[in-house]
This record gives sequence, C-alpha cells and structure tokens, in this order.
Amino acid sequence: MSVEKPSAKNIEAAIFSAIDRLTELLPPNVQLERTRTAPLLAEGSSLDSMAVVNLLVFVEEEIHSALGIDIMLTGVDSEAGVDAEALETVGTLIDALCARVSQ
Repeated sequence: MSVEKPSAKNIEAAIFSAIDRLTELLPPNVQLERTRTAPLLAEGSSLDSMAVVNLLVFVEEEIHSALGIDIMLTGVDSEAGVDAEALETVGTLIDALCARVSQ
C-alpha cells in the first residue's frame, strides 16, 4: 500500500495557516504576508529570530494536523533544521518542504 504524497498546494495551505497563527501573535507593525514572495530572513523582513522560530513550530504543527506528516524544522539535530536558503522567503520555505516530504 503506497501513501500518497501531499501536493505543493496542501503544503502551501499549511504554511499559510501557520502564518495566520503567527500574525495573531505579532504586533500590528510587524506582519508577514501570505504570499510566496514575503521575506522571512531575506532583506526587507520585519520578523525577528523568535518570530521565525515560532513560525517554524507552527508549520510543524500545521503540517502534522493537516497532512499527518511529522516534520522537524527546529532543533539541534542536523537532520531536523532547515538551511538559511530555505528561510529566505515564504516561497523558498514551501519549496524546501515540498522537496523534503517527497523524499
């Protein structure tokens, strides 16, 4: 029995749900747009490091809740984390997660 891999659209929806959760915690002058081009660590980002960590935890939870996939994006284990390039924008994060779950 093969398990169907989640689509990029499903992963994107889970990440956008995580962004919605993060937005509830952020002050009004610090927001993250629900677009692929929104910067996370790239120049122009208004997020601090704690906001990025919170986003990654929310993404882990949303991916598990929506797709039934346990994925670890935070932690000290080299297998768990995501590289800096994957955190440039929302789109690069989506692409990195799509690549990871399709392995």
